[in-house]
Amino acid sequence: KADLQSRLDKDRSLSELGAKVASATSIENLHAAVLDTLHTGLRGHKFKFVPVAEDVEYGIPFGNGPTTLLLLATPRLSNEDERFALSAANLFEGAHTRMITDKRFRTTERLEGVGRLAASVAHDFNNLLMPISATYELIEHDESLQPDVKELIGPAVAATRQASALVKKLLVHACS
Repeated sequence: KADLQSRLDKDRSLSELGAKVASATSIENLHAAVLDTLHTGLRGHKFKFVPVAEDVEYGIPFGNGPTTLLLLATPRLSNEDERFALSAANLFEGAHTRMITDKRFRTTERLEGVGRLAASVAHDFNNLLMPISATYELIEHDESLQPDVKELIGPAVAATRQASALVKKLLVHACS
C-alpha cells in the first residue's frame, strides 16, 4: 500500500510539473520547477545541475544543444527513481523546445512587421517621388530653357534618381 501511495504521489508530482513547465517563460523557471518536483518526489536525495563539459560519470541530461545540463543526484538514483527523473527531463525537454520555438516565432513576426513597414514606407515615398521626378524629367527635356537653367535642375534630377534607388532597396528588404 505504501509503494502504491508513493507511485501515486510521484505521478501527481509529474502532473504538477507538466502544468508548471507549460507556463514557464524562462530556462531558470524550468530548472526551478524540475528541482522542486525532484525534491518533492524523491525525498532523501540532493540534486544539482552541472554543465555537460564537467567530467562526470553519471547524470541525466536536461535540455538540448549548447544549453544541455546534467542532473546529478546524491545518493545515486535507483532504476525506478531514475525513470521518475527521466520523465521530468522529458517534460523539461518539451517545454524547452516550446520556448525556443516561441522565441523564433516572435522574432519572425517582428521581422515580418519590419518588412511590411519598409514596403509601406517605400510605396508611400515612391508615390510622393513620382510627380517630382516626372516634373524634373519634363523640365530637363524642355528645349526652350536656357542651358544654365538646365544645369540648376541637374542636382535635383540626381537626387530624385538616388531617392528612386533607395525605394528599390527598401522594397528588396521588404521582400526578404
